[in-house]
Amino acid sequence: MKTVDPQKLIEWRRHFHQFPEPGWTEFVTTGTLIHLLREMGLEVKAGPAILRRESIMGRNEAEVQRAIETARQRGISQALLD
Repeated sequence: MKTVDPQKLIEWRRHFHQFPEPGWTEFVTTGTLIHLLREMGLEVKAGPAILRRESIMGRNEAEVQRAIETARQRGISQALLD
């Protein structure tokens, strides 16, 4: 596993805070973090591997669809969005 320069962590935090996402729509943040962690050699589980869809409550599906489209536009892969 790669070590991460503390300055890089600060940059990432600032980057994430520039693009806040409402709860249950954090597709850009999640996709970016998964990509970064995998680049470091870590195995990352996401989606159905860690979350049961029926446990998601109070989610606005229209907001979710808009957030997915935004994530696509910001370069999050379709494989991660699926």
